[in-house]
Amino acid sequence: MGLKTRSCCFCDGVARGASEAPWDRVFCDSGSFIITPTKGALVPGWLLVVAKRHVLCSGAISVSELPELADCVRTAQQMVRDNFGEPTVFEHGPSEAGTSLGCGIDHLHLHVAPLSFSLRKATNKLFHEVKWESVMGLSSTSALFESRVDYGFVQEPNGRMFICSPPRGTKQFFRRAIASEIGIPAEYDYSKFPHLSNVISTLDKLPHRTP
Repeated sequence: MGLKTRSCCFCDGVARGASEAPWDRVFCDSGSFIITPTKGALVPGWLLVVAKRHVLCSGAISVSELPELADCVRTAQQMVRDNFGEPTVFEHGPSEAGTSLGCGIDHLHLHVAPLSFSLRKATNKLFHEVKWESVMGLSSTSALFESRVDYGFVQEPNGRMFICSPPRGTKQFFRRAIASEIGIPAEYDYSKFPHLSNVISTLDKLPHRTP
């Protein structure tokens, strides 16, 4: 799954430094991963950890890449914690390209956002059928991907990590849950609602830096 087989906005843009969009500013580059703001930030301080090479999800990366990814996520968490509040990490984890689960972007990106509520509880308010399983780390997604099982991954601010089976045929289900919880349920779609003011607030507090 490491080969890019179709146009990819990350590969064609921020991953190779070819975008000037405000949400494509690189805050941190660890070598294989970068930290950026995100288009459609529903709250200020929402960051992404993005793979520089084309790979579908965290479950699809190699064992040797996992420590660097985990370190980059921790860096993003600290950036959010120091400037915006306690971070929640989440990922829509598709098992194949072109599904509704992939947020329209079939390229590894983990969200790190300062949420004042439990994302798991907010998700279950909208999707009662979603069940959660506690896991020890991102490495748990590897077996799911190898078995071609879609997943949702959440790390709550207290550090506990969970996976779930996503609701079928639902695009951006975590973003829907967040938008609903903060009172703007119709504005979950990043492609329609870029929430530029939240991106600018993020840029103002987090100037460009490298490790």
